[in-house]
Amino acid sequence: MRGLEIDVDFQVSITVAPCRGNARFEKKVASYKENPKVGEVVLIGFYGETLEIIYSSFGGWIPFGPVRIITKLDSKILYEIAGQPALNLYK
Repeated sequence: MRGLEIDVDFQVSITVAPCRGNARFEKKVASYKENPKVGEVVLIGFYGETLEIIYSSFGGWIPFGPVRIITKLDSKILYEIAGQPALNLYK
């Protein structure tokens, strides 16, 4: 972004919206009027005397179901919940 701001002669707000990759975020693709490619960048500009852009974001988890206590976990692998095999609970 710093490179974009260097050549701008007036006060401009530059916002970045990263491209989403696949579920593991291993690669990012972008395009405009063609098939997406790795390494592409798309810039969109909005301007005008009466232009007003408002945004918000929301993230996080929404709890659901009963509260359970994890009793056995190894790194990212869940083995037990409340002393019972986790797989049995989810079956």
